[in-house]
Amino acid sequence: MPDAAAYHVVYSEQVRTRLKDILRRAQKAGKLTRFSDAIQKLDQRLRKDPCGFGELTGRLPWSKMPVHVGFVRPLKVDFAIHEKDRVIFVRRIEAVTALD
Repeated sequence: MPDAAAYHVVYSEQVRTRLKDILRRAQKAGKLTRFSDAIQKLDQRLRKDPCGFGELTGRLPWSKMPVHVGFVRPLKVDFAIHEKDRVIFVRRIEAVTALD
């Protein structure tokens, strides 16, 4: 049974494409396990406790949703929190370590 308190995490097609690129490059660099583990941990943090994850960096101008930045090394994620509907909108994911 799903956790009723969990947040729903939305990854745009652009973010999904970026994740695939990061994983492809990580595999070539011999770092696939490290990056795939980070993606799983990041997703868990966003689903369970987004408000306690990362730091508040501002609010979206049109909706006033809080925007956070968080790190699960070797990844950085920017995300917005819609607290009423319990939805997380992942805005960007980046590798913070070299993939070459």
